[in-house]
Amino acid sequence: MYSGKKAFLVNGRGRYIDDINLPDMLYMSIYRSPYARARLKNIDGGLNSHELRAYYKAAVGEMADLSGGREDLKLYREPVLAIDYVNYVGQPIAAVFGKNKYDSEDKLSEVNVDFEPMQAVSSIDESLKSDPVHNGASSNILASYTLGTKFDEKDIDYDISLEDEFFNERILGNSIETRGCIADYRDGFLTFYASTQSVHSIKNGLASTLGLDRDKIRVIQADTGGAFGSKGGYYPEYLIAAYASMKYKKPVKWIETRSEYLMAAYAGRGVKSWAKIYAKNNGKITGIQVKLYVDAGAYDAGTGSFAPYFIGYQITGPYLIKNVYVEAASVITNKSPMGPYRGAGRPEASFIMERMIDLLADRIGKDPADVRLINAS
Repeated sequence: MYSGKKAFLVNGRGRYIDDINLPDMLYMSIYRSPYARARLKNIDGGLNSHELRAYYKAAVGEMADLSGGREDLKLYREPVLAIDYVNYVGQPIAAVFGKNKYDSEDKLSEVNVDFEPMQAVSSIDESLKSDPVHNGASSNILASYTLGTKFDEKDIDYDISLEDEFFNERILGNSIETRGCIADYRDGFLTFYASTQSVHSIKNGLASTLGLDRDKIRVIQADTGGAFGSKGGYYPEYLIAAYASMKYKKPVKWIETRSEYLMAAYAGRGVKSWAKIYAKNNGKITGIQVKLYVDAGAYDAGTGSFAPYFIGYQITGPYLIKNVYVEAASVITNKSPMGPYRGAGRPEASFIMERMIDLLADRIGKDPADVRLINAS
């Protein structure tokens, strides 16, 4: 028998974002880029960057600050609404508002954008060879790290060396409920309802980008119909809705369509890596070297600059390996920004390490479980 909250949801009495309706509420729709990369020659109609040019996304979540004070990371922040260029399919360009969701969708036809398509960077390899996607950047390397201590293979004890390359495709969780929010600003206080995994990320983002005191913002997590990581961040649409509520002095609701979710929600994974291990004939690994690149997408938004460090930090997993050296970097491409998905780096690290152990077990003719036990102590 179900009880408590579970029974409440199973009986159809949950209260999701689209179940919440406030008096005199406006509905928001987003005009999005059909191009992965293009120059915006002109934008006419809707709420667009001409008004919101000063607002940029805040750092997402409470992750460690690994920027080292790098001012150039500002180049990679996503504008709330596209300024001068679009850099991924689905990037928000303008917002329109109607008395219901059908009215707001109809008003998208009133927005006219003159695009000049440009060559998109669609892979990690292309990114490493291409000119910078962002003007003012010196390269497409968003962030880079070294972990462990560099070693020469001549200086370690081993009988066997093995190497291989790996690739984790980019993926996106596809929850039953798409993203959505309601912003209700009145009497100097913002109440923000969201389908989210992290009320604090949203509160921090709204306070930072709108210049509001945190005590003047309340974020309420509605019942959430799935997430898998993609609802853990602070998205441009949240700020647009909040700004519009302040501007029009009415509550503003945004519920994205399924196609919008698949285009613009932050994707996970997207890692290309190379690994080499050094081991004794009994299966004991004495050294590992790894080089990995993460596809951060077009902007430093969800986990793009953090992911390579987090993956590299966990490469050895539960195994005791004396010599470890990892070179890790994330690169800019013309895709939606990278965000957390189901482990947010842990599965990628495990895949690299565990695959190398399987290869080693095959080479020396041992049971893979035995090789794992040998290296766990």
